[in-house]
Amino acid sequence: MPKLKPGDLAPDVTLLSSEGSETSLGDLWGRGITAVLFYRGDFCPACNRYLHSVQEREDDLRETGLQIVAVSADRPEAERQTVERHALWFPVLSDPTREAINAYDVVYNEHEGHAEPAVFLVSPDGVIRYEAITSGPLGRPSVDDLLRIAQGIRREAAAA
Repeated sequence: MPKLKPGDLAPDVTLLSSEGSETSLGDLWGRGITAVLFYRGDFCPACNRYLHSVQEREDDLRETGLQIVAVSADRPEAERQTVERHALWFPVLSDPTREAINAYDVVYNEHEGHAEPAVFLVSPDGVIRYEAITSGPLGRPSVDDLLRIAQGIRREAAAA
């Protein structure tokens, strides 16, 4: 399957929250622009730093209405540890069967099943408006980048 790109419909996958309840990605789209952050897992120091950097900008993200959801192949218990360690305000979803990881074509390690670090910005209509997939844990868009891109998506929607 080719990698998803801007203009494609975002796959609507149901995953487990860190508390173990089911969460549909598609249910999130209607609430505003959503940044879907794929990360390797709790074991990855660079991924943890990235999640923490997003957490530190909670006020800016909430103010602009950009919602965040993070996804890894970790089980809900590991996701819960990640949420608690970083006091994350956004949902962190568990994808141990790699349904979302495969649907978004961000498989990093076939044997281990980890996600490749990636960011997808999805508009309220469920369309991918931006994607960044990195081959390593570094080089992801900063929170400032995400905020600027979300503002551009809003301007485009208002002009249409």
